Amino acid sequence: MNDPGVETQLVQVKRMECLRALAVACLTALAFLGSGIRTDRAVVPFPPEAYEPMRTEALEAGRIELDELRGGEPSGGDKYGQSLAWDQTLQERLREGEFPRWTDRIASGAPFVPQMAQPYQPWNLLLLLIDAPGHYGVWWLLHCALFGFGAFWFLRRGGVSERGAQFAVVLAALGLWTQARVHHNVIVTAALSVWPLLTIARSAVLRGRTRRHEIGLIGVLLGSAWSTGFVPVALFTCYLVGAYALTLAIRERHVRSLLGLGLGCALGGLIALAQMVPVLVAASQSARAAEVDPQWFVDHSLHWRHLLTTFWPDWLHERAPNQLRVNFPAIESLPPPERYFNSTETAFSLGLPAALLAPMAFVKPRSRLFRVETWFFFSLTVLSLGIAMAVSGFFEFTTILPGARTGDLRRFLFLVHVGWIVLAAQGLDRLTRVPHRFLFVSAAALAVCLWSLARFVMDYGPFGGLDEFASDWGSRLAQIEDFRGERSVENATAFFTEQLRAAPDSLRAERDGILTTFLVPAIVALICALTNWFLNGRSLAVALIGLSVAQLWFAGLGSVQALPVERVMTPPAMLAPVFEAEARRSPIETARLTRLESPTALPVPTLYPPNLGALHGLHDLSAYNPLPQGRMEQLFLAIEPPSPSSNAQVAQHQPTFDGSGVRGFFVPETLNHPMLDVLGARFVLSSRIDLPLTETLIDRTPEGSPATLRLYERTTTLPRVTFLDRTEVIPEQEPRLAALGDPNRDPSRVAIVEVGVALEGDGESEFEVAFLSDEPERIELDVTVSERGLLRLADPWDAGWRVSVDGETQDLLVTDHYLRGVRLEPGSHRVVFSYDQSWVVWPPRLSLLALLGAVVLIVVGRRRLSETPTSPTIEASSTR
Repeated sequence: MNDPGVETQLVQVKRMECLRALAVACLTALAFLGSGIRTDRAVVPFPPEAYEPMRTEALEAGRIELDELRGGEPSGGDKYGQSLAWDQTLQERLREGEFPRWTDRIASGAPFVPQMAQPYQPWNLLLLLIDAPGHYGVWWLLHCALFGFGAFWFLRRGGVSERGAQFAVVLAALGLWTQARVHHNVIVTAALSVWPLLTIARSAVLRGRTRRHEIGLIGVLLGSAWSTGFVPVALFTCYLVGAYALTLAIRERHVRSLLGLGLGCALGGLIALAQMVPVLVAASQSARAAEVDPQWFVDHSLHWRHLLTTFWPDWLHERAPNQLRVNFPAIESLPPPERYFNSTETAFSLGLPAALLAPMAFVKPRSRLFRVETWFFFSLTVLSLGIAMAVSGFFEFTTILPGARTGDLRRFLFLVHVGWIVLAAQGLDRLTRVPHRFLFVSAAALAVCLWSLARFVMDYGPFGGLDEFASDWGSRLAQIEDFRGERSVENATAFFTEQLRAAPDSLRAERDGILTTFLVPAIVALICALTNWFLNGRSLAVALIGLSVAQLWFAGLGSVQALPVERVMTPPAMLAPVFEAEARRSPIETARLTRLESPTALPVPTLYPPNLGALHGLHDLSAYNPLPQGRMEQLFLAIEPPSPSSNAQVAQHQPTFDGSGVRGFFVPETLNHPMLDVLGARFVLSSRIDLPLTETLIDRTPEGSPATLRLYERTTTLPRVTFLDRTEVIPEQEPRLAALGDPNRDPSRVAIVEVGVALEGDGESEFEVAFLSDEPERIELDVTVSERGLLRLADPWDAGWRVSVDGETQDLLVTDHYLRGVRLEPGSHRVVFSYDQSWVVWPPRLSLLALLGAVVLIVVGRRRLSETPTSPTIEASSTR
């Protein structure tokens, strides 16, 4: 039975209030998406023609204008590097009735779950109804609406007025933290559970116990968050909900209620096993360093100038279109390592009205619960911002916070976003009591905006000043170039100034865009002051909500590019020979694609990024993923070691992404390396057009291709399956990689294994092989060999694979550091490679059982609750 003294602290929300909140949430989401809601449109951060060779092909054919390529959010490349390919592959497998565990289209083979793909995430059922990538619009509409409505429900149940809770809807759905996640939609999925979890935690603690259905709901919500595979936001959600529940429990002296919440969290962990066990296994094998230098976190933390986004939300974002590819405000604001990159990690602004209203939350709280929540979320905001900025004292706190340093500290801005929403909504709720204070802060903000606007106008002017603008920003670009060690400051300044002046239209657009950045908040601050002067009560609240919608919508223009699906899914015409070879390829053949890039000191369009080939249906040797096989990167670095250099720009020209997969090569001589024959690197997309052609390297560039690019074919690649009667045993990693990197070694005759006894054949073995089955998780072969030897399959090894010979399980040998192999005796054999080790197949089964248990708790708990008489709760007054 409910405790009336506790339950009456919560508000019963009326149905019409919920409908109004859902309407606002949907309308703001639609404003964010625009035409992206259509299923024939793909929601992406920038056009695919930002990459070569699509860029030159589209420009020469007149399918796109250069101005269109300059729009969008250039920091959002993970949409092309990860999400698109994985979602497309996931859709194909789900529609075949399979939950994929492995894919052979990315990196020649990779475990499916850890690579930002979520086959166990319920939201991916949309892929059964809507073709990828046209499903992103519907996906974003539902997520933005639910994220906003969740904020409304949490605040309204806690006693915030309907106007204040409606304001939270706008901030949650349209806040720039949400808008900047277009590059990784799974981040928003991980965040979606935070509001309902906070609501359940508050109800349970105030009641003094957690009901059965609440335990089940906590399990489902947390299981969904962790099943995205995006650990930081899921972890922050757990920390936030746990700290909030603990704060209330201590204040209300209901600590026992935490037991039920803990049981729900444990149930959520069991539900997420299917996703998280493969992630944890992959992390243990990842090429990423186990420990990162603390100075790295400091160097990549939030800079104090990021706080300028409080006044100017689009300070670090492209205002699209018609922008230069470099974002000038970001260059000035970000520290040197990040000046060209990652404004998506620094987006957290909720607009100027929210910033001005947040301090109002501390004025005359109506209840003890209000006071506790205000100070809790204020403390949360300050603590999270201090960690994101690596401020002394706050930064040291991360050493005792498990998981805090597993990624970018700037991701703590998610918690800043949540805390700021609550404070701003409470501030609007209390505004009618102290309008003169809001008038004061509005006037102060207006003064700051007008002063900044005046400075910019005096320096460059709204109609002239292009020469001064080019000289100023040329010198700032030169500082970065000097940081990279490419040239002297004087020469770099002259070079960049000349480059900027050569594009007066783009330069003028960039200057006008920065001018708009200062002008719009000045107008917003002026309207805030005027509305506070002339309006009050409901009218003032509605005006401020509308003003926030307008500012956030305008600041986010360009972060969403709604493009025709066929435009994203159409591969470059230059790769037609690769697709023709792919169509003719038999399972035993290899026709994998790699890249050869030209080192250069200047930013250039990326060359057909890894994973985009997989989206278009190619078998790509390269891959970008968050948890690559450590062996994958080690082997490619052995094939082409990075040149030692103090030059930061040259040092990044290496085959790997430094813990995030393999990109391609930079040294032409690498194309002659024999290990590329084993790996099946048959085609090479190259920005080196001067390579000498031989019988083993043929130019396959189609007529009409970009003059700056070439497509080469290597004719020495080996079959996917080979049999060798000679092996070397090298247990230690360093000498093994040194042997594999030796260009004079012949891996077609000798393989390297790590255990067992070396085979001493003559190197001239013969065998016959036939593929009976070639599925991602199962490869079945009929093999006939005349002598004892090693069967090598040129597909990546992973701890989840096992092998059987004639129905008997055999040792799966890691061959040549990264591939699969098994020893065979003379005769005919049935060899089966299967991706079904116990830790691969059992977590999904345990997750299913835990999910069924959660559903039973929800159904039984709700039934018992409906049969038990409860004390009435206080209904909310919409005019509070």
